[in-house]
Amino acid sequence: MAKILIVDDHAVNRESLSVVLREAGHEVVAATDAASGFDRAREARPDLIISDILMPSGDGYEFVRSLRRDALLSHVPVIFYTAHFNAREALTLARACGVRCVLTKPSTPENIRQTVQAVLAGEDVGTPSGEASEAQYLRLVTSKLAETAEELEWTSSRLMALIDMCLQLSEEREPADLVKAFSRAMRDLVAARHSVVALWEPGQPSTSHVAVSGLSEEAAAAVEAGLTSPTPIPVPLSARGPMRRTGPVSDADELGLPWTYPPVGAMLVVPVRSGTRQYGWVCATSRISGDAFSVDDEQLLSTFASYLGRVFENHCLIAEASQRSRQLELEVARRAASQWRAEMQCAVANALAGAGTLAEAAPQMLQAICTKGGFALAELWEIDEAEGRLVPVSAWHDNVPGIAPFLEITRTFTFRRGQGLPGRVWNAQVPVWVADLSTEPTFLRAESAAAAGLKCGMGFPVIVRGQISGVLCVFGHAGRPPDADLITLFEAVGGQVGQFIERRRQEQRLVRLSRIHAILVQMGALIGSDDCRTGLFQRVCRIAVEDGGFVGAEVFTLSPSGEVTIAAAARAGGPDTPPGAGTEEIVRDVFAAGEPVIDNRRGLSPSREGALAAFPLAHGGRVRAVLLLQADAPGLFAGAELMVVRQMAADVSLALDALESRMAARFGAAAGAV
Repeated sequence: MAKILIVDDHAVNRESLSVVLREAGHEVVAATDAASGFDRAREARPDLIISDILMPSGDGYEFVRSLRRDALLSHVPVIFYTAHFNAREALTLARACGVRCVLTKPSTPENIRQTVQAVLAGEDVGTPSGEASEAQYLRLVTSKLAETAEELEWTSSRLMALIDMCLQLSEEREPADLVKAFSRAMRDLVAARHSVVALWEPGQPSTSHVAVSGLSEEAAAAVEAGLTSPTPIPVPLSARGPMRRTGPVSDADELGLPWTYPPVGAMLVVPVRSGTRQYGWVCATSRISGDAFSVDDEQLLSTFASYLGRVFENHCLIAEASQRSRQLELEVARRAASQWRAEMQCAVANALAGAGTLAEAAPQMLQAICTKGGFALAELWEIDEAEGRLVPVSAWHDNVPGIAPFLEITRTFTFRRGQGLPGRVWNAQVPVWVADLSTEPTFLRAESAAAAGLKCGMGFPVIVRGQISGVLCVFGHAGRPPDADLITLFEAVGGQVGQFIERRRQEQRLVRLSRIHAILVQMGALIGSDDCRTGLFQRVCRIAVEDGGFVGAEVFTLSPSGEVTIAAAARAGGPDTPPGAGTEEIVRDVFAAGEPVIDNRRGLSPSREGALAAFPLAHGGRVRAVLLLQADAPGLFAGAELMVVRQMAADVSLALDALESRMAARFGAAAGAV
């Protein structure tokens, strides 16, 4: 076993030699350069020294000369272990400074063991004179320095070009400009005739960025089209790893490039990847010198492509962040719009829920629509089918100067089907949007709207059981283009109003039916009553008004001379309330025909709508009286309500018949007694 000192500035070299020598049974000590190696040698007194030739602090030749000048170390054999000189030059230098032999990097473990064993055994290799050693050393070092200087100059020029290209790329903000700049710079970097850069954003194969350099604009466009077409993406050979190709000129499509690309001789392909993923590849073809691309070209282009990968990855991350930001903004806007729609519908629902009639609910509902939707005026119209016109229900407006003339002229208009904005909605039964009222020829109130500063208008139908029942109109100060979301919202509001109208109608109908049924119970009790005929008629009228909820009930009789007289009457407004106008003609018609007369649009007064029905009270096949009922609800006498009222008139007829039969029986008994 020998003690061996290893002097080498590369840790890998020191470790590999140490492993081999320790396995051979030797003791190993190590140093990293010539200065520390000399100190370590004086300390350890090794049996053998293995040293590199070129090291940071001095070279192997100076290190050996220092050993030879020291009396304690001059006899220690030395082996040069280096890859910086070729074998012949290294051996010459070794003999010049008295070194036994040279090991070149890399060497096999067996070769290392045999060489060390031979030197330790004392084999003499001979040593030239000192003068020859100096001259040989200087010649070799000078030659190597010249080669190194030339290599450094070439490397420096490439490094400066690489730095300049990186600066150019860092100034590009768009991927299209980035790949174009890289394609041009890559040609200069490796001296290629043509170059291609192809990048794809992750998860989006349709989003490609391709640039070609060295071809005409037409040829480059054809190649780029081939790389961005929806057909399978061409991929050069070995695009997932660096590839250098030499050999005969081949067609481009045989090497995975579009067929429009020029024939390819020498080829260098390097993937573009960051630390996490691959984004594409770069390809340089046909070197200007005609030679193949070198390992240095591959390493340089790989470094450059890695930089491109990181720049492109930053772009992808920024684009992804921007897209997510836009999506977030859209989501925030969508949620805000959804909340706004919900608030408006809630406000409308609250207004409708707290009102008994549509007229009561309309002002608060219209105010909610304007304040939530940013409108200046809202109006509600109800359809009068009998008159064929739109009737104003209510309107609400903010405090805008000049709005009063618009409202005044609105009250003077009679909108029929197809006329004005409300009439157009009625006719079309779909929402109508007028972005600019001043240019709409069918808008009849344009002048007053302009004076009030109203720019746009929208009308929406109020639907009840699938049929249009009214029209809701809103007006704003600023022009608005059609908004699908707003149209959908107001359609929903129109549906809410329609549901309210239908619900109130059903509630009122149930109340009416319950009242009329209560009348039937009371009328049944009259059949056995001992009242006189006038008393019977009076009780019938009172029950109809007080229990049935009719605004008026009258019983008419016909005198022998043909005059119509009122036998009994009751009115909701009190006994002084006059009967409805024109009823005498209706009563005469019933006496003459013996059939009821129904008028569901009969007004109680010029400003108050209602309904009227006249029923014959017959006895013995002859009309003895006429019962006339008046209601404040248009359309009351129809359907189930009409059937119940008919039954009520039939019950009164039975009571009248029973009363007269009893009176006749009493009269006959009295005559027999006499």
